[in-house]
Amino acid sequence: MPIIGIEKLYVAVQTKDDSTGLTYNTPKYYSGIQTLTIKPKQNTEKLYAENMLWDQATTLDSVDVEIDVADLTSAQRAELLGQTVASGGGVYAAGSDIAPYVAVLYKATLRNGGHRYGILYKGAFQLPEDNLEGQQGKVKFQAPKVKATFQTTKNNLMWEYHIDTTDPNCPADLETTWFNTVTIPGGDSTAPTLSSTTPANDATGVSATTTFDWVFSEAIDGGSVIGDNFFLVDDTDGSLVTGALSQSTDGLTVTFTPTSNLAATTVYRAICSGVKDLAGNGLAQPQVGKFTTT
Repeated sequence: MPIIGIEKLYVAVQTKDDSTGLTYNTPKYYSGIQTLTIKPKQNTEKLYAENMLWDQATTLDSVDVEIDVADLTSAQRAELLGQTVASGGGVYAAGSDIAPYVAVLYKATLRNGGHRYGILYKGAFQLPEDNLEGQQGKVKFQAPKVKATFQTTKNNLMWEYHIDTTDPNCPADLETTWFNTVTIPGGDSTAPTLSSTTPANDATGVSATTTFDWVFSEAIDGGSVIGDNFFLVDDTDGSLVTGALSQSTDGLTVTFTPTSNLAATTVYRAICSGVKDLAGNGLAQPQVGKFTTT
C-alpha cells in the first residue's frame, strides 16, 4: 500500500551491538518531521560465461538517510552529533566529537488509512549544512536537514524493519507500544527461568554420592556454564564443594558432579547466578536451593 505521509519520528541511541546483544536507550520523540528519505546502496558483482550473464551476487553497501524536521533543539543536536550541551545554555561542537550510532523509528500514513511503523537500526549522523537567509520582505522558514549513513548491525545483520497495520498478525496495541523500545523482530527478550532441580529444594535423605542438576526453561549459553555461576556450598562452614560442570546436548540441563562423596547428614546449598540464554538474557535473580544428605 502506498505511503502518503509521515507523522512521527523517534531516535534511540544504541548502547550495545555485538554477538551478545543489541540494545538501545529509550527512544526520544523528535517533533516536526517533514520528510524521511531512505536510499539503500548496493554492490552487484556479475559473472559472465558462454557469452551471457551467468550469475550475479548483490550485497548491501550502506543506506543513505536524510531527515527534514521543522526544528532541532540544542539537546537533540548534541545527541545526534555527539556534541556537548553548554552549562550556560546552547550546544558547542568540537573536532573530537563522535556521533553515536542511533536507531530511527517512524510512523507513516498509508493510502488506505492504515499506518506503517518502521525502524532503521544503526546509523551515524553527519554535521548539517546551515543556510541562514535574511527575510527580504517575506518570511522563509529554514528547516534543518540532517543526513546519516546507516549499516547492518553486528548482532543480527539487520538494517531495517517495518510493519503495516494491515499486515496479518499486526499487534493491536502497536500505536501505544511501538515507540516504547526498539523492537527486534524474532528476537528473544524473555529471561530464562529455573524449572527444577535434582535433588529438589529442601530434599532430605539425599545420597552422599549424588550429583546436582539445574534444569532451565530454555537452552543456556555454554559460556555461562562456569564455576562462578554454578556451585555447591557446605551450609555448615560455607566451604565450596569441588567438582566439575557439564551441560546436556539440548542446553537445558547443567550438572555438577562432586569430585568426591559429600559429607553425611549435612545441609548443602546449590547456587546459580549470572546465567544467560542463547540470546543473552539473564536470570532475573540468583537461585538458591538446599538439600540434606543422609
